[in-house]
Amino acid sequence: MNGLIIKRPLAYFIDFLIMWCACLLPQLITYKVFDGVPFKYFTQPYHIYFWVLSTVSVPIWLYFILQEMSARQSTIGKRLMHLKVIGNANEKISIKQSFTRTFVKLLPWEITHIGLVPIYFSVNPEVNLFLYLANGLIVIYIIYFIIKKGEVAIHDLLPGTKVVLD
Repeated sequence: MNGLIIKRPLAYFIDFLIMWCACLLPQLITYKVFDGVPFKYFTQPYHIYFWVLSTVSVPIWLYFILQEMSARQSTIGKRLMHLKVIGNANEKISIKQSFTRTFVKLLPWEITHIGLVPIYFSVNPEVNLFLYLANGLIVIYIIYFIIKKGEVAIHDLLPGTKVVLD
């Protein structure tokens, strides 16, 4: 078994720990210190969606896009796992490739955010189509990754990228 099937998920986990500390931890601290601010002022579903978009989604998207197209060709997690992202012809990836790769990779998370908005404002929250769709995509992503033994992920297909040992 090649090391990618273990190293890629570990790198992803490390990256999300970093992003949790950078994005979500400050939100939680702000909420506790300022007695529910800004959440207690959210009166419309789009308020919370734009809050999550600006304080979580955009920073995480920029983290992946900018680092994977950089000279190092890797996020912090990938560097720790000695991995880098390259194009199928072994070249540094372009901004378009990096954006497309990140879009496909984080699509289930964005669908989840959309699915959670009505739950936040509901007296009787229920699982909705968006949450089923997001979880279904995650299962498909994982199955594909395992079948391909970690050498190719779904988010590598459309942009024509691959992750290799560095």
